[in-house]
Amino acid sequence: MKYLKLESLQKQGKLRFPVRTAGVTKSDIMRKHLLQILIISFIFLIYPIIHAAEEEKDRLLVVPLKAQIGIQKEEAILLTDILSVELYRSGKFTILNRDDMKAVLTEKEFELAMGCDDNVCLLENVAKLAVNKLVAGNIGKLGNKYVVSIRMINEDGENEIMERDYCDCPLEELTKSIERISFKFLKYLVGEVAMDGSIRVESEPGGARIYLDGDNIGTTPDSIRYINPGTYKVEVKMDGYKVWSKRVNVEASEEVPVFARLEAETKKLEEEKRLIEEEWRRLKKERELAEIETHWSEWQHRLEYTYNKTLKHDEDTNLSVKEKAQIWQDLIKNFEHDNPYSTEDEAMRSHAMRRLEYWRNFPEEQKPPSPPHIQPPKTKQVFLRSHYKRDLSLAQAQSMPYISIREKNWNGFNAHSTIKHNYEVNIINGDEVVIDHTTGLMWVKSGLTRQATWNAARKMVQKLNRRGCAGYHDWRLPTLEEAISLLESSKKNGNLYIAPIFDRNQRWIWTGDKKRGSNEAWDVNFVYGIVSWSPFNDHGFVRPVRSLKKSKYRKDYKKPIERLMKQRIDKRRKIDKWKSDHWK
Repeated sequence: MKYLKLESLQKQGKLRFPVRTAGVTKSDIMRKHLLQILIISFIFLIYPIIHAAEEEKDRLLVVPLKAQIGIQKEEAILLTDILSVELYRSGKFTILNRDDMKAVLTEKEFELAMGCDDNVCLLENVAKLAVNKLVAGNIGKLGNKYVVSIRMINEDGENEIMERDYCDCPLEELTKSIERISFKFLKYLVGEVAMDGSIRVESEPGGARIYLDGDNIGTTPDSIRYINPGTYKVEVKMDGYKVWSKRVNVEASEEVPVFARLEAETKKLEEEKRLIEEEWRRLKKERELAEIETHWSEWQHRLEYTYNKTLKHDEDTNLSVKEKAQIWQDLIKNFEHDNPYSTEDEAMRSHAMRRLEYWRNFPEEQKPPSPPHIQPPKTKQVFLRSHYKRDLSLAQAQSMPYISIREKNWNGFNAHSTIKHNYEVNIINGDEVVIDHTTGLMWVKSGLTRQATWNAARKMVQKLNRRGCAGYHDWRLPTLEEAISLLESSKKNGNLYIAPIFDRNQRWIWTGDKKRGSNEAWDVNFVYGIVSWSPFNDHGFVRPVRSLKKSKYRKDYKKPIERLMKQRIDKRRKIDKWKSDHWK
């Protein structure tokens, strides 16, 4: 500036001597100004860089916790992630985790780092990550408690801080242990750190809405987590109940338990109580009606059973007139009440009154009318094997007479009988039997209703003989030839290949023949029309049979009846004699 002013004065002629600039030109002056500008710009640019370098965060690597006894590897990884999140939320560190290790390290370096047992080994294998500190540790179960031990390692491989926490709790509560340890770490590194708290809200009844400072955040029971320390207003609301509210103080890393016992509104409570009482009375009335209906249903079932049994006795020619009249009188006396749920009992009692009146007015000297008997037509008699075989083979079974085989299988054959039967149903001593005049066999019409093994079936037949079914004591299991004689060529009894004169309960029956070379017995299946065999311990039905000794079947099966009647008369005479002697 000084030289510029001298030059200006010289040009105006105010200076007599020449001005010497000592080699300084205008370009030198411009360069000087440019240098000053550059220096100022550099100062402004370098200051943010220096400041950013001063504020750069420490790099903290969280190594996955090692799973010990009682902890799975996946569970340890999840707990490590929770630890990373808690440290990151402080905003003081750049957190690196397991994924960063996999991304930067080679597979071998990663495996070596995960297998390290000391700090130096761990630092050497993660050197590429350029971290300032490392966090590592173990987690496992000791007895009934979980133990969490975590340490922080500095750049020199020294343990800068070590923390341990015990938790006598379920696995999901281990998150609290992780939060407590992370809080201690942050407090050591950066001073006071505010950690989140939580509120556990429960109510009676459950399912109520939870409000925190007016915001609906869930329903009871529930835990509200990640709440900043402070005072909050908790409200619990439910329709029909008064609003419950309370102010709670939440502290860092602590869970505040809150229990709300809701009080029902008075009007609502009375209305609900009234409805409950009405519902209780309705249910009580329905239960009483159901019990009454069940009682009359069982009563009706007993009446029907007794009525059907009395009808059989009414047709029994071996009973006297007085006995038949007494049977009908007992039925009327035992079932004199009216069934309010049915009208069938009235018809049964009316019929019973008519039969009672009939037998009371029946002449004593006249014999009771016997049921009409149609003399069976003369038919060609077929004789079937009645003795058992202990080693009956499949080929022998297929070659038996009077059968037609439709299909042969490895486990039997489908067949039907070619015999033209001449069946007749009779009631003897209250037992229904079917007489086949063609084969000379007498069958129990309904068979034995209970299923049994082969050995148990033979015992059941023995018990039937001791009882004297229809007055006979020579019942037995049928042979295979006798059982096949019942097979029809088509389904004539519902879905069974058997004559409709038989009951449909016997789906397949045992025979007395054994299969050769096995612990099995032959059987006949009326559902599929199959002749096969079954193990002794299988459960099948029993249809007892007996042979008529002579061709005169009528006389043959009447003889035991006459003998039984004689025994009954003798017994009655003895009783009458004892009574007369006693009264004297």
